[in-house]
Amino acid sequence: MSPFFKGGVHGAPLRFGRWVKTQPRFGSRHIPENKSCCKQSITHNTPVADEQSQNRGDTAIAEARWGELHFCVTDQPADQGGNARAQDYYDGVDMQRNVLVLQLEGIPAPVLLDLYPLSSSALPAEGEVIFSRIGANDPQFNLRSTPGLIVRTRSQDQLFATGLETHRHFDESTEVSENARGDIERCDTIGYSAEASVVRRQCRSGQYIVVM
Repeated sequence: MSPFFKGGVHGAPLRFGRWVKTQPRFGSRHIPENKSCCKQSITHNTPVADEQSQNRGDTAIAEARWGELHFCVTDQPADQGGNARAQDYYDGVDMQRNVLVLQLEGIPAPVLLDLYPLSSSALPAEGEVIFSRIGANDPQFNLRSTPGLIVRTRSQDQLFATGLETHRHFDESTEVSENARGDIERCDTIGYSAEASVVRRQCRSGQYIVVM
């Protein structure tokens, strides 16, 4: 997902592992981990089912599949959204992606609400919290050492709700940011079913915004 705002891209996904701000090695600008670590779904900060990777980590299977568009509403100047579905990327797991661009009261710039429900026919293993670090045992030091937090939950139906705010303004000449802090502090799932989702956002001002 690549969100755009006023002609610029914000938070573009990294699709390949490559050398950034350093001299390339092994005769390529892409790192050799594209054939191993970078093919795993857990590397891309996305939900993972049963400790596996989407499409079993098989490139040929992945290239033969794609998400199916369910609806896309773009005729409204303020509130827009789309929904796509993906089935069997994990065995027995159905996934949806609902992306809404909303103009919310009290927030000057549009807010992107990302709703990612997963439904499984089987119950996964017990939940736990794992503190991790990408590149912790990388013998070639090709991967950036980045700490992470993996939350494993045990549920047949799970909704992941995320809010994304655009940057305000950064003056490069003075190196000063204007309104650098986000307005949204929390994004909580109040209710979720096959028919509807209810998400509540808490703003720094103390205001609560409920989206259904």
